[in-house]
Amino acid sequence: MTVETDPFVTESNLYIYSCEAYSVLVTTGKDPYRNCGISINMIARKPLP
Repeated sequence: MTVETDPFVTESNLYIYSCEAYSVLVTTGKDPYRNCGISINMIARKPLP
């Protein structure tokens, strides 16, 4: 799902497959001295035959 916020495009899900890498910049409009939570999950796929 892609969420468009002017002028940026944000992703609620980012799927990274084998041999791929992404750089991710996370910014918030909150106080920089407060904590911000991030959730990361790994989804396994069945290998190809």
